[in-house]
Amino acid sequence: MEYIYHIKPEIFKGDSILPLSELKEEYPEIYKKEYKKYKDRVGDVDREILPLKTTWESIVNLSTINPIMILTVAELLGNKTDATSIFKIPISALKNKDCVLYTYSNKKESYKKFNINGYEEGDKLPKESIEYLFKESKRNKKPLIFEYIPHILVADNVSIEDAVEIEYEPGNFNVMADAFLKEV
Repeated sequence: MEYIYHIKPEIFKGDSILPLSELKEEYPEIYKKEYKKYKDRVGDVDREILPLKTTWESIVNLSTINPIMILTVAELLGNKTDATSIFKIPISALKNKDCVLYTYSNKKESYKKFNINGYEEGDKLPKESIEYLFKESKRNKKPLIFEYIPHILVADNVSIEDAVEIEYEPGNFNVMADAFLKEV
C-alpha cells in the first residue's frame, strides 16, 4: 500500500486534517498557532493555486516522502530536529478529492492534476532538497524541512480515519535503517 504524510500539529482535534481556512472557523486557537508557521512567508497563504481554483490557505499539504526520512537526512547533515508525530495516510484517503502534485525545482513551480491510481510513494529526497538542508545547516539556520519535496495539495480536508501515527525521534537512526531494510 502507498502512503502520503502529514506532520501532526501539537494541538490536533477531530478526525480530519483541515486547511488553514477551515481551522480559522472551527478552531481559532489552533489556527493562530498553525498560522505562525508562515510568519516569514505570509504572502504564501494568499497565493493562488490555479489548477485547484483556490489559495494556499484553503488546501492541505501532504508529503509524498516519509518525513522520518527527511528529518533523519536533515539531522545527519547537521540540522537540529525535534521529536514529532506524523500521520501516515493511505493514498485511498484522497479518492474523489481534487488534488494536484506540486513540485518545485530549478526555481520553477509545477502543478499537475493528480489521480491516486498509479501513485508511488517517494523513496529518496531530491538532490535540491539535500543541498538546501546542507546549506541551511552550514548557515546555522532552521530549514524548511519540506523544501523541494514533492507534495500532494488537496482542496479539501483529509480524513485520518485509516491513518496511523508514526514517531520521529532525533538520533534514532535505527528507525530509518529498519524502514529502509523493509523496503529492500
